[in-house]
Amino acid sequence: FNYQGMVDLVDSEGETQSYPFQSEYIVARPSLVVSPTQMNVFYKGIENPVDISVPGVPAENIRATITGGNNLRKVGSNSYVVKMSPSSPSKVYVNVSATMADGSTRNMGRMEFRAKRLPKPFSAINRKEGTIRMSTSEMKAQLGLSAKYADDFAFKLTCKVKKYRVYITDPQGQVVLNDEFTSSRFPTNLKNKLARVRKGYRVQFEGIKAVGDDKVEHELAPIII
Repeated sequence: FNYQGMVDLVDSEGETQSYPFQSEYIVARPSLVVSPTQMNVFYKGIENPVDISVPGVPAENIRATITGGNNLRKVGSNSYVVKMSPSSPSKVYVNVSATMADGSTRNMGRMEFRAKRLPKPFSAINRKEGTIRMSTSEMKAQLGLSAKYADDFAFKLTCKVKKYRVYITDPQGQVVLNDEFTSSRFPTNLKNKLARVRKGYRVQFEGIKAVGDDKVEHELAPIII
């Protein structure tokens, strides 16, 4: 908001001297900032959303940068996205400055963040992990393997299975299949083999390799059915 006025000053000779003035002020919404310092984390290789604001300063007057060869870009009024480099150092800093009403630039401080890799995903079939039991009809209905992050992980990210080896043995321990596959969806020849398993068969997926949004390849735990 702008305001202006006139100050009239009567001097010692009785003359009135007039001094005009004008200025401006900003009404800021009350704000609360709570920062969990041990959880200030940016994950490498993905886009991390972050809000940046300075009470009393319009969003368009705020400038933010990040250290460590990483990228920070504005996507909304106070909304930014941090794209972390895979080679980022373990500690990075977001620096914030603001353009004031008089046109000057003021340093508003910085905040430290830790740069971490994404957690290791889990291998799954029909959303089940580890050693599991399936009926023959359920086994026949499976379409492929999947890799996923823990359900309580804050980001909804994709992770794709790239390679795995399948061992199928009959109740006498004879090997029915020992082969490697490179598609998360079961190819026709593997689906045909799985459709023929009966009670007492053992199906084992090993050497499961998966790649997430950060392009990091992981070897996941086996699945035994």
